Amino acid sequence: MKNNVFFLAIVLLLSSQIICAQNMQKEIENTIEAMIKCSIDKDLEKSMSFWSDSEDFVLITDGHITNYTQLREMLRQFWANLEKQEVLKNSVQVTPLDKYKALCVWKGTESIKMKDSEAIESNWISTLVMENKKGGWVILHGHTSHF
Repeated sequence: MKNNVFFLAIVLLLSSQIICAQNMQKEIENTIEAMIKCSIDKDLEKSMSFWSDSEDFVLITDGHITNYTQLREMLRQFWANLEKQEVLKNSVQVTPLDKYKALCVWKGTESIKMKDSEAIESNWISTLVMENKKGGWVILHGHTSHF
């Protein structure tokens, strides 16, 4: 009888961890989709809400290190010169780190048309450390490479 109770407890614990990981995956996928929409809409204020505005925030993009303020300015300048942006495909893989933190690997392809330029396709891969704060996911640290 004790073995059955112990086995049942382990099964319930593993089931709850799987459900938690599945929920986290879906929540972060929804966050990424909302980020994409804000980027296409060029909504700087909403876009910045997905990034941690803490002092230790760092984003490394193609070898350039930026803080929150620099990211804000980089996006503002990019969108000022952007004519059209379309995400052609993307995928998100989430690994829970604890109940409120996760590692997200985000890959995709986009088409970008800058003013006075031809449209180009660009691939990216990002690793993002994310935290669920006050009911929403924010990026604490990121590293993105385009190829």
